[in-house]
Amino acid sequence: VLFGLGGLIFWQWSILQERAQEESRNRFELEAQDIGQRVVARMQAYEMALRGVSGLMTGSDRVSPVEWQRALDQLQLQDRYPGIQALAWSRHLTAEQLPDFRAELLAEGRGDYQIFPSEARDHYLPIDYVSPLDWRNRRALGFDMLSEATRQDAIERSIDSGEASLSGPVVLRQEIDTNVQQGVLLFLPVFRPAVPLNTPEQRREALLGVVHGAFRSHDLMEGILGTQTRRFDIVLVDLQAPDSHLVSGEGLPDGWQPKFRRHLELPLYGRLWGLDVIGTVEYERNL
Repeated sequence: VLFGLGGLIFWQWSILQERAQEESRNRFELEAQDIGQRVVARMQAYEMALRGVSGLMTGSDRVSPVEWQRALDQLQLQDRYPGIQALAWSRHLTAEQLPDFRAELLAEGRGDYQIFPSEARDHYLPIDYVSPLDWRNRRALGFDMLSEATRQDAIERSIDSGEASLSGPVVLRQEIDTNVQQGVLLFLPVFRPAVPLNTPEQRREALLGVVHGAFRSHDLMEGILGTQTRRFDIVLVDLQAPDSHLVSGEGLPDGWQPKFRRHLELPLYGRLWGLDVIGTVEYERNL
């Protein structure tokens, strides 16, 4: 009798344990899906911010530095959506337009502004304005976005489609020698108003410039997760450039074998991100 009673108790305990584990797996699945949805929603929010700035750039013949800064201050991007490094405007110029552009810079008191790299090209897309104008972002002013292949590919996709386009992994111009992070850029083309934009050729002809958001990948995920960064470890990879991890998931202790891990694939503006959400030691401890 005692043996039979012990077997019944063990069977009931096993059923309860299995049920608890299933509930934990389901809860983690929902939390991982929520993180994926928040990543997509945050990038969509940044796209809407870019569209707002696009309207600013088409609403005037020449937006002054003061007008730019006033408009960007009102957006309060880093307070409302932490994780963005910069929002910038790059003006499209042909080689023939460079002298007039330099004259405008002198008239605005920006004589120290230099386009780089300095090699001659037929078309230029230098960063004209950037916000916030802190020490990191000042390093990007004047950089020609068409001078580097990964950026150029995303920009050309955005111009040809007329829609927002996400770059592959890059090292941002804002990086220095320490704490270097992989980054991405979200581009939105800006066209002259009241002209045909039905074909890629018409859009290229009407191009005024490009607005973009710049993101340091670890900072982006910390901005999205907030206080949850201790509960979840993240691995983020651009699946079209898998050798360059955007976020490498370095928060797990050596030898740790997590019980909870979920892989998600997120299509974003012409790229496909692979997002792995992993329950940390703290996550499992609080189950």
